[in-house]
Amino acid sequence: MTKSTKVLAIAGLVAGVGAVAALPAAGHASESATTDITATINETLSITATSAVSGTLTNGGAVTELKDTGSASGNVNVKTNHQNGYTLSAKGTGTADNKTSLINANSATIAYGNPAVNASAWGMFVNTSETPFALTAADQEIDRQSTPTTTDGRNTATVYKASAASNQAAGTYTGQVTFTAAVL
Repeated sequence: MTKSTKVLAIAGLVAGVGAVAALPAAGHASESATTDITATINETLSITATSAVSGTLTNGGAVTELKDTGSASGNVNVKTNHQNGYTLSAKGTGTADNKTSLINANSATIAYGNPAVNASAWGMFVNTSETPFALTAADQEIDRQSTPTTTDGRNTATVYKASAASNQAAGTYTGQVTFTAAVL
């Protein structure tokens, strides 16, 4: 053999051995495995409301907007990721005997209604309504959204107004409204 033939023979032998080494072993089976992926996002629902509003009334005077310690009357904020949204309801939850009136220490009352000059009444106005919401001792729907909210939630504006008749007894009158959010 010539020198170049020997080089080619060695190269062929090396290439052949490499090809044989790359062949799969006889009877080798192929196997697969799968992974199931599950991600759960729980439904969320939260509600916050202005904690207190107040104001000073004048007997026989103008209607007064009751405000929180800042300058706003009130807001109820609801956050939910529920695909169908939520409902928001309100009810009067004052004293056991009088759920919707404002009452002072001597049991004098300011009834729920439409405040007006020289009349004793208080009312809650929802969003931009000029008429007080029909507050009762049972939950009444005041707002509804049929889609999830943004991460900041959705505000429902609540404006509280009151007035006092010229003969309304002096004192601090208190009452309470409870808001409830429920997913649809």
